[in-house]
Amino acid sequence: MRVSFEQDSVAGADVGHKAVTWIETVAGPRPAADVGVADAHAHLWIAPRVPDAPALTDPALALAELADFAAAGGTLVVDCQPGGCGRDGRVLARLTQVSTVAVVAATGFHLARYYPAGEGPWALGGDASRIQFERELRQGLAEEPTVRAGVVKAAWTGDGGDAERDLMRAALEAAQRAAAAVVVHTDAGAAVEGLVRLVDDSGLTPARVQLSHIDKRPDAALHRDLARAGYVLGYDTFLRPKYDPERHVWPLLRAMIADGLWPHITLGLDLVDAASWHVRGGAGLRAVGRRAGPPAPRGRGRRDRTRSRRRQRGALPRAGQGSRGPRGCWGG
Repeated sequence: MRVSFEQDSVAGADVGHKAVTWIETVAGPRPAADVGVADAHAHLWIAPRVPDAPALTDPALALAELADFAAAGGTLVVDCQPGGCGRDGRVLARLTQVSTVAVVAATGFHLARYYPAGEGPWALGGDASRIQFERELRQGLAEEPTVRAGVVKAAWTGDGGDAERDLMRAALEAAQRAAAAVVVHTDAGAAVEGLVRLVDDSGLTPARVQLSHIDKRPDAALHRDLARAGYVLGYDTFLRPKYDPERHVWPLLRAMIADGLWPHITLGLDLVDAASWHVRGGAGLRAVGRRAGPPAPRGRGRRDRTRSRRRQRGALPRAGQGSRGPRGCWGG
């Protein structure tokens, strides 16, 4: 996110990151100290440009879900849909005029399959895309100039060839020049080693790089190495049975907490289907703050389950909690 830094405030001697004081939201800069429970990888509006892409196109339903999130203590969501493949800053602006939940908009690029042929950053190339990303961070979104992007979305698979590397460099350079963070869609954490080399070459501090979906690769040693290098790890498979969260992300999260590395983790849900929203009967955005641990084993008494949930709530980080915001991702 685009932020201003306190020059004398250091988040940790091991990485030397500076504290965040402001977060750029759709409605303008917001004090980081105002942010409590946040979804660090969310989607409120997706108007797909190609067939078979996720779609979220009901503003009334999105507003209801935001109200439900607010009632559960939610204060901020990072909408990770970039321009050209479904974002609409005008809709996001209207939502924030009514909702108490702050929304952060994204510039940047997604996977090529989400763009019509011959359109978007994949057609523009690296140099022109870097200019566009930086313009949206500094001046405003292409479709809504009154709204500035607060974060750069980027997609990394490791096998996208020169075009993918050029766009990733463009995203990293735009973030570096505009003091922004980059939220990277990884392909289940694959090829992050190659991404790390690009970040090193860019000069952007790892504290401004969130590796989303990295929990789909539940390699605790890799996660510890990345966190200790300063990267932010975006965990978002808590509600996805296909990734077996009880066996993977929850043990991984507990291990990172035990190692004192939880400040390098952000929590998100990446819900791209309205059926997953609470107002439609799903777990919804509220789950990022309320679902503090896996279900208690069957057969345990109500009192035991309650005590377990209380212990879990006290142990787990909440994305965006505290004056520094999610550790590292919004600082540096």
